[in-house]
Amino acid sequence: MNKLKFLREQSGMTQAELGRLLNVKDAAISKYESGKIPLTGETLLQLSKIFKVSIDYIMGNNDECSSTIVSSKEPQKYFFFFFDKLLKDVFISRLSTELEKNHFTVEDFSIASSLDINVCKLYLSGKQEPTLEDLITISHTFNVSVDYLIGQIDERTDTMLSAFKSLDTDNLDIIIGETKKLLKEQRYESVAADPMPLKKTGTDSPK
Repeated sequence: MNKLKFLREQSGMTQAELGRLLNVKDAAISKYESGKIPLTGETLLQLSKIFKVSIDYIMGNNDECSSTIVSSKEPQKYFFFFFDKLLKDVFISRLSTELEKNHFTVEDFSIASSLDINVCKLYLSGKQEPTLEDLITISHTFNVSVDYLIGQIDERTDTMLSAFKSLDTDNLDIIIGETKKLLKEQRYESVAADPMPLKKTGTDSPK
């Protein structure tokens, strides 16, 4: 189950308000939240920007709920529609890179991911677009995020996020605390480097 309803309610947003941002009727938002209408790739990218979270998070792609994404007797296939050639090319390039890094043949890829070998070939050639379920499967196979596979973050950021998620609670608290201090220092340095112009006083001589 996706986390759209949780994100919307956490943001204090009504279905009508979110609908206006996505340029759809509020009834469509209700169906997105219940899973009656599948979320396309373009919609997911819009939601990612609106709520400032990753696509993986919206789709529930984590340890707690990744096993329940496809749980019904007749699982729904959510197709990721690439809305431009650039995004599609990035996916193919990064998938090919992961195969090379892991010294995988297409057959190895098929076995490791449990995806049909012909489907793997179609994805690599760009002749077929992956479903969201398959994108998640591929991300788990290579231990990368969906956002990385579709070019929303670079490899360095993805590696950092992967390492961050593997930390225990105590170390997470330490990292978060240090990050907050660094952000505060960065904001201070930014303000110091760009001081506000002095305001004119009533004693200024007229020009």
